[in-house]
Amino acid sequence: MANHILKTMIATVMMGSAASGDEFAFGVGWDDLFDAHGRESMSVLIEYHSDPIYQSPWFNVSLLAVIQADNRGDVFAGLGVYNLSDIGRAGRYFLEASLAVGHFDQGGHRDIRDNGTRWRTSLGGGVHLNERRRVSLTLDHILDMDFKNYNPGSETLHVRYTVGF
Repeated sequence: MANHILKTMIATVMMGSAASGDEFAFGVGWDDLFDAHGRESMSVLIEYHSDPIYQSPWFNVSLLAVIQADNRGDVFAGLGVYNLSDIGRAGRYFLEASLAVGHFDQGGHRDIRDNGTRWRTSLGGGVHLNERRRVSLTLDHILDMDFKNYNPGSETLHVRYTVGF
């Protein structure tokens, strides 16, 4: 499984390098934090954020491509929008949020095969390290297409490092 995750991450970085966007986010975290069955697992994340398509004093909206996987075989790949809002007078801190739709493959659960189209939301905050780099902590959530929490209802806490190009 780790081999498949590594191949997916390398392919994403290679495809994104040819694009004209401006940043990649890499995350490591813990999936299914609030799972009643105790199925927590390690998670990795790669996000690509385009140059902003809309900017204002409070919003910097970009297009987003994301791949999120855990060591149980669950994989989400999707497209959506991402927002970064600086806070504080110096603008050193920020809030970030995203919404994506994509395909979810619950590969780690052979008895419950729950694959299909899902929503992924993310909300977090962090600090700018310099003009091109930042660190954040986000809570990501995968929901049903009708925004219900039943299948899969997965929460992931990620520590993310974002680098601009």
